[in-house]
Amino acid sequence: MMIASDCQRLHQTIFRPYLFLAIAFLLIISENVWANQSLLSPYIVKITTEKGTYGYDVEIVDTPQKREKGLMHRNHLENNKGMFFIFDAPQKVGMWMKNTFIPLDIIFIDCNKKVLEWVSRQPHTTNISMSSKEICYVLELNKGISKKIKLNSRDDVSFSWHKE
Repeated sequence: MMIASDCQRLHQTIFRPYLFLAIAFLLIISENVWANQSLLSPYIVKITTEKGTYGYDVEIVDTPQKREKGLMHRNHLENNKGMFFIFDAPQKVGMWMKNTFIPLDIIFIDCNKKVLEWVSRQPHTTNISMSSKEICYVLELNKGISKKIKLNSRDDVSFSWHKE
């Protein structure tokens, strides 16, 4: 017959290590979800080029605090993910890559949802890429996607707020 102290010892030797592993696993998962908030995003931005229509799950950036942080300090961005900046009013917008570890295409989009222009940028550069005209949106994607989909000025951009 097992007595209380035997049960405690059994609990300490068998369950405690698994409890530690379970907590560590949950912390790792929650850190990855936090770092990749776009995994939870219900927002889709579509770009229509001469080559076709391409959809990207995006994280919405619509406050000064979110705009300031952007994709800084993130190590990875999946190919079908991006960050979509929404501005309250038409304005010239400057973007830089300080503390950004991912090479990006920065796509400036006018208020009529047409691509104005785009630039490819390397990580950690502090020179500012400025839109040539007032815009309402910026889409950041992995570097090379704009070239791959043959993105051109005046290509159409649309967005929806529910996963399709």
